[in-house]
Amino acid sequence: MTENEINNIIPANTWQGEYGHYTDEHQGSPGLNRFILMLIAAAMIPWLFGGYKIFGFNITGWAWVLPSIIAGLICLKNLRYITFPLKLWLLWIILLTTYYFFGRGNLDATQSFFQMLAPLLVGCAASTFRPDNSQMENIFRWITRLAIIAWILLLIRWPVVLSGHLPGHGFMAAEMIGLLLLGACYASFYACGSHRHLYYYLSMVAITLVALVRGPMIAMLSCLPFTLAPLGLRKRIAMIAVFLICGIVIFYTPRVQEMMFFSGSGKISDVQMSNPDFRTSGRSAMWDLMFKGIEESPCFGNGWNTHREVLLSSGFTLYLPHNDWLKLWHDIGAIGIGLYALTMLLQIFFLVRIARWSDGAHQMLAYGAATAFIPYMLIMLTDNVVLYVQFFGNLHFALIGIVYGAVNWDEGYANV
Repeated sequence: MTENEINNIIPANTWQGEYGHYTDEHQGSPGLNRFILMLIAAAMIPWLFGGYKIFGFNITGWAWVLPSIIAGLICLKNLRYITFPLKLWLLWIILLTTYYFFGRGNLDATQSFFQMLAPLLVGCAASTFRPDNSQMENIFRWITRLAIIAWILLLIRWPVVLSGHLPGHGFMAAEMIGLLLLGACYASFYACGSHRHLYYYLSMVAITLVALVRGPMIAMLSCLPFTLAPLGLRKRIAMIAVFLICGIVIFYTPRVQEMMFFSGSGKISDVQMSNPDFRTSGRSAMWDLMFKGIEESPCFGNGWNTHREVLLSSGFTLYLPHNDWLKLWHDIGAIGIGLYALTMLLQIFFLVRIARWSDGAHQMLAYGAATAFIPYMLIMLTDNVVLYVQFFGNLHFALIGIVYGAVNWDEGYANV
């Protein structure tokens, strides 16, 4: 989309004009371009080379460690230019730090702690830049291009798809979870008036169907009807109806039936954890263990990263329970997950407020960043998105930081 196309889009609401953009030269376009391209590369390179190692560590791990280090250096150099709403996230940071301090001896405690904080660090670094309208439009275009890049990488990784032979099992789950951010952005761009982004959004729905990953499929479908960008109620209801019908049809296809049930067939009513024929990928047994720990300490949890030792000591070769809400509840209690949920909801509120007082690419990116929390919170029910910071969290919070960095804070607006 060109600059003229963005400017010609009918405004999504009537409140624009309150927020301006910075016009100074601090942390200008070249630096922001390099920073965003680094995050994109970190999210995409593991698609092809994630299993390879450098100095004994997987590239997938380097993909979140190196951006975090660079983001940290940027923050140290530009502390007074950080506009990311750290005050909003402060209680969450304090809670995580406290739990980590008392549980730092637990299995992989340090790694998990920094993975949780990495998106916040990246968001702070991104907020030190001062993008003007032209730079915001450039970021907008890069996000659009990522749909094409994702399909190219998928076909390189699984070329048999070109022959029409789709995999009979789920694959590339972490990568598909990362694409939920794109789905949220494209849905919001469409709601703001960029009609061609409906096709980009549908391409993201299609790619999750090809990869046959159940959680991301459902979460991706939620992005459009529940986008936080202005979209008429009738459209939302119609979309929900269409998606439900399409979902039912897809559910009864042989490929999905074999993925869902050991017997190869079943009804929607059979999709329940207590059904022995339902393929839970070990989730049922792991969740039972998590619930036992929750019953022992529901409010304050059992300590940072204690879920890993519980699962390993019970015979599981993996220590990821595929439910981030349940995992965090087990470790940091209801108070912890309540604070996390509340903080995300408040962040959504302030992003939407910025979007309503903005226009053009700034508005569209703000709505996209706000909407991304919806599939994020949904996928937390079935997967481990809080640890996939290289695929989702880092780029998501970079967008939040950019949205805040572009606001004219000299006017004092939107100050959390």
